Amino acid sequence: MFAAARSQAYLIAAACGMMLLGSPAGAAPAKTAEPLVLPRPQEMTLTGKRIPLVRGGKPVAVLVVEGSSERARFAARWLGDAVQSASGAILPVRETLPAAGGAIRFCAPRGAAAQALARRFRLNFSRSPDPGQAYAVVPEAGGQRLSVVAPSDQGLVYAAYTLAQLLVGREGSCSLREARIFDYPAVPVRGLLWIRGDDAYRHRYSQWAANWKLNCYTWYVTWNQPLSAAYREILRDCAIRGMTLVPTISWFQNTELRYSRPEYVEPMLARVREALEAGAGAFGFNFDDNPLRLFGEDEQAYPSLIAAQADLMQRVHAITAPAGADIFFCPTVYWKPYGGAQGNSLAAQYDYVRGMGRLFPKTVKPFTTTLSREWADEYQREVRRKPVFWHNFFPNDMADWKLYFEPYPRFPKELVARSDGAFVLGGWQTEWWKVNYLTFACNTWNPSRPCTLSDAFRKLWPAEAAALTRCALLLGGHDQPAPTIEGWPDHPHQQLRTEGFFNEPPTPENLKRLEEKEQRAAEAETLALGIEQRGRLPKEMARELVVAARRMKRNYQMALAAARVRQMEESGERGRLMSAETLALIDEALAAGAELERLVDSVGWPKGQASDLALQSYFTSLRQRVASGQGATPRLTAVRCTEPPHLDGQLDEPAWQRAPRTTPFYVIEG
Repeated sequence: MFAAARSQAYLIAAACGMMLLGSPAGAAPAKTAEPLVLPRPQEMTLTGKRIPLVRGGKPVAVLVVEGSSERARFAARWLGDAVQSASGAILPVRETLPAAGGAIRFCAPRGAAAQALARRFRLNFSRSPDPGQAYAVVPEAGGQRLSVVAPSDQGLVYAAYTLAQLLVGREGSCSLREARIFDYPAVPVRGLLWIRGDDAYRHRYSQWAANWKLNCYTWYVTWNQPLSAAYREILRDCAIRGMTLVPTISWFQNTELRYSRPEYVEPMLARVREALEAGAGAFGFNFDDNPLRLFGEDEQAYPSLIAAQADLMQRVHAITAPAGADIFFCPTVYWKPYGGAQGNSLAAQYDYVRGMGRLFPKTVKPFTTTLSREWADEYQREVRRKPVFWHNFFPNDMADWKLYFEPYPRFPKELVARSDGAFVLGGWQTEWWKVNYLTFACNTWNPSRPCTLSDAFRKLWPAEAAALTRCALLLGGHDQPAPTIEGWPDHPHQQLRTEGFFNEPPTPENLKRLEEKEQRAAEAETLALGIEQRGRLPKEMARELVVAARRMKRNYQMALAAARVRQMEESGERGRLMSAETLALIDEALAAGAELERLVDSVGWPKGQASDLALQSYFTSLRQRVASGQGATPRLTAVRCTEPPHLDGQLDEPAWQRAPRTTPFYVIEG
């Protein structure tokens, strides 16, 4: 059904994190630490033996693909490309197992060999929440052969991704660490929600994500434009790799759509048909952050917004159901309802949520951003299905002022049992976001053996892993993942935006803490400069790291300046507050603020997301107040009115004329 996947050997070594140096094939293995395999398999035992694959530049083993599955052939070809990248030699591919010699065999699912091996090794794939993604690797013939057994060809692909990480190779030589493996994902659906970039870049990114066993990716399409031929090819390529590309129509913050008008509905249904014809296994719709109401003629056509959306979903279901395709749906109320959310009453929110349960087809999989057992249980009662978790996890992003690395928290079994999957939303720096996506892939695949931040750095950029880990820890990150995703903040970076700036008293303890943070940021800047100079990271990424660390240092310098000026005022040091020394301190902060804007410009980050750039106005105002003798703290004086003013936007009453003007001030949110 799917077109043949193109061989991309140049990506393989970096993608699978294989060892490229080691003992020659067949030699006694050196005593080394257990290889880092990500995601960590549920069960893996290394025998201590190595299966020779290439010796003296010539293959001494074959790859065997039983059956005619395109995915199975892709799995063998992908592993063969990994061997070629490591040794320079190409392993032959056969359809039957040779009588003697080394071999890695991909058994046909439900074939005679697979069934015999399953009985012999007591392979119980029903232990997996989704047996179609499970696989087992069993050694045979005394260190000469491995067989891969899986209930479906999807498992064969995942086995190839794992085996590639057990290769040990150098030019002209390659072997495979022999292991017994039984593996499956804890969370059946593990998806990405958005990647910034053009189609070619997003295609490469989806291939990279598939290598780490992520299996869903929502790719936005335009509702009234046909799918391109290139998009259809990308969709087919992703399917072969085990990645379900989910063409998604988004009406995010958009009130233009009219559910009752064919000129809106028919083009969307056409996109669904096109996607299924190209081999899509799912389609998506996003209606998040819209008003909880109808507009225009829809107000007469439907009793409620959820009724209008359900009508559309029923029409989509009529197309997707015969193909067995799912519908992913981001609802307008995607959180656990609470009073006043986005200006809506609690009753209106629950009416919408319950409407999904009453009116939606069973194949619709709605998202929720509230990750808790209590809400998941309530969701199943009200919506009559398990939720799919949508997590806005933004720590490894630099567009705001904090460079904050954090591994994805563990996904506990209590939430696994209550969900239909999990998706994570990406950020601005897509290459740096690979840290987050890799830890997400690992800690949803096997939460009991999670991936740390340093593990991710070792896989992605091994030559700089130690420096990157140290840099991340200096800037407030953590190596170990949080014990559970449940209750984890939707936007953990939000907690750091104003930390220690103006919302804490300028006590000696707080000043000391800010000084220590400034020193750590300075050390991180030094580490980042070293990484940039060594040139082992892509140039743009290294530059972003330097800019982010320097930017954080400047922010702490500004925070210290503000705190010291406030300390002078609160301690009654009026003379010192008015001195040239204080003005010089503020001028240093202004200079740091001016550099912030240059730093953001130098790497093309969006200024709209750079909240720290607003600090310039604070220090400008502070300098004016100090120089004029008004003091460091802005003042707002309220006067009593004998008659209430008329709130019409016109300040023409006598009370307004008598009111003193306020000094400029800085608003702190949170």
